[in-house]
Amino acid sequence: MSPPRDGIVAGLALLTQGLRFDSLSISGYDLVKHLISRVLWVACLLILADSGCTPKNQDMLVVYVRGNVADGVKQGTWDIGEVKECGDTNRAVLPDKRYDLLVCGAETQAAWELIWLRSDIKSQIYESARLFAVAFHSGGRSRQRGGGRRSAAGFYHPTQWDCKRTSERSITCE
Repeated sequence: MSPPRDGIVAGLALLTQGLRFDSLSISGYDLVKHLISRVLWVACLLILADSGCTPKNQDMLVVYVRGNVADGVKQGTWDIGEVKECGDTNRAVLPDKRYDLLVCGAETQAAWELIWLRSDIKSQIYESARLFAVAFHSGGRSRQRGGGRRSAAGFYHPTQWDCKRTSERSITCE
């Protein structure tokens, strides 16, 4: 089934808006040239929008814990040069008077997903957090896997980065 002719005509009219028609027809070359220029403008805008989404480099709380929710969590060891997958927490989703966190490591992220159920785990996570100078080199990526009730319900889908501990008090995230 082909699309309705009116839809096609309207689409072409929108794409060719601004073209001057000195005669009743336009060459295929001019139409293609115009369409390519429009596509290039859209691509440039998308690239600029993506680069504008990179978080600013800042001092922020970063946490990496070991353990499980049943027994509690404790601060883990993150060696210099080691890379962890980290996700941001979003205060717009979980309002808190404390600062946003960069939650690093699978165990930490799994524990963070359950803070709605266990306030003691939330306290243990915040107690384990340390202030780092964090440099972001990208806007991150969307988290693909789900987990926990809040995650499945759409409450905790952080932006993810691969973060490397570069010194005693600094982290770089790609």
